[in-house]
Amino acid sequence: LHRIGNVHLKMEDPTRAMTYYEEAIGIWCKLCGFGPGGFSEYAQRDGIEVMIDSHRDLLRDMADTLHNMGGVYETNSDFGRALGCYNQALITKRSLLVEKEKSLARQTRLTPVDDYIVSSKTLSSAITLLRSGAIHVVLQNHDVALSYYKSALRIQRQHLGRDHIAVAQ
Repeated sequence: LHRIGNVHLKMEDPTRAMTYYEEAIGIWCKLCGFGPGGFSEYAQRDGIEVMIDSHRDLLRDMADTLHNMGGVYETNSDFGRALGCYNQALITKRSLLVEKEKSLARQTRLTPVDDYIVSSKTLSSAITLLRSGAIHVVLQNHDVALSYYKSALRIQRQHLGRDHIAVAQ
């Protein structure tokens, strides 16, 4: 469903793309056992680490779909919904990384990083941070936009180095 949505998006049919994305999200939520509260409700359950580990691939795919849904909303100038999707995508991506960091910390006795944005240290998260920042520029929330852009820049430099085209942009 996600891939079919992507094809419709490439065919410049965002309405049909969104239909497929929403159906994909519904299935992933059902498979992961989400209630009406979504991931935030899910994250408060006992044994969340085991649940995240057992649904890691589903959650990663769900985050990608949420990001794409945010892009459709952004294109349609529905910035509130776009930010909602991007934020859900970031929270989901962060949860996957934080659980890995906690596991590593237990093994190496290091303290995991708890900062919301900094702990989302993947290039995928950087892209979502950039999109959120772009919306905040349009909404003239310049301080918020700068924080998203700077967080994305830190992640990109970490993964791509200082002389990459994405870093320059």
